[in-house]
Amino acid sequence: MNPVQLRLAVQKVKGRAKTEASGGVNLAGVQTIAKTGVDFISIGALTHSAHAVDMGLDFGNDFNPPRSRPRPRLFDYENEEEDEDEMT
Repeated sequence: MNPVQLRLAVQKVKGRAKTEASGGVNLAGVQTIAKTGVDFISIGALTHSAHAVDMGLDFGNDFNPPRSRPRPRLFDYENEEEDEDEMT
């Protein structure tokens, strides 16, 4: 809808429902759309154009979360050399 159509639609609703302008909305046209009286404006460019953030959550070797039962060990890293000798 263009701004004139949006304004007419908002007038027809007469506050009985919340109105939203969405689709094809960019930051340059937000002010014009806001003047039509819609309650909400969705701008997909805010999420579509967002840059990714590379984050990590690393714990040192001293991190040992409490457990209700022992964790099964598939490989013993502390005795890695001994395990390799047993395999050959």
